[in-house]
Amino acid sequence: MYCRGCAEADNTAEPQPQPQPATLIAAKEYCITLENSVDFLAGITALLFVGLEGLALEGQINRDRPTQDHLTKPMGASFFACVFGILFMVLETAPPLITDHEVVKLTKLFDVLMTCAISLVIFFITDALSKIPALLVFAPTFLILMVLAFHHTFTNNAPTPPPLPTVTNNPPMPASSAAVTNNDTNGESNKPASLELMKVIFTGFLAVSITSISKDSHNKGTHWFILLAAAAIVSGLVWRLLTHHKSDSFKKTASVASFCTHLLTVMAAIPFTIMAGNALS
Repeated sequence: MYCRGCAEADNTAEPQPQPQPATLIAAKEYCITLENSVDFLAGITALLFVGLEGLALEGQINRDRPTQDHLTKPMGASFFACVFGILFMVLETAPPLITDHEVVKLTKLFDVLMTCAISLVIFFITDALSKIPALLVFAPTFLILMVLAFHHTFTNNAPTPPPLPTVTNNPPMPASSAAVTNNDTNGESNKPASLELMKVIFTGFLAVSITSISKDSHNKGTHWFILLAAAAIVSGLVWRLLTHHKSDSFKKTASVASFCTHLLTVMAAIPFTIMAGNALS
């Protein structure tokens, strides 16, 4: 039943402001970037706390041995890395006083700094066991960065072919609606790489390396496991950072980083299995 008074009241009512789709997309991307960064910093800081606790307990137990000096650099680096990790998380979770674009830049900077911090801790632990080969920890990372530079140079400069015309009876979808639909459809595929594999490798790396440093006794199997596990951890961190970006060059390089991480993990499992077998026999 039509009511004229209701119709006039509806016409005189002020129109409610509708949210702009572009603003919603920007806000959603900002939240996703911030969430990924906080999750990354929380996982890295938790691992560093575990490493710091293990180093402190091992140093307290063997404080009368001369090998305690080898634990000084890893312990100090772990402590400062934990402090910076907590500070970065506080800065990211606090209400922003600057624009969203500048916050996104800071989150990417914090992620890179934390990756460098934990890589430095791993290098110090590996360097305490072997001096020159410890630099091989960064060999996969160097290869991944070279692949990224190659893709960034040649992929971005490659000419893009013109789109083929398509015939359809449906009306064209607005650009804003298409962006929202595309963002929701690719939400699962744009998730960053998981840190679970790196947590497992880091736990085994600490268990073997700290014991070897305190007892000052390690064989070739221990040496190769520590070296391969350290390289796998650093490569896994770079893999996680690459998945934070959505460009084609970063996605292609992330596939190479994933392959390097899994390959190094499999290679590190071989000497670890041999050590476990020797310990049980």
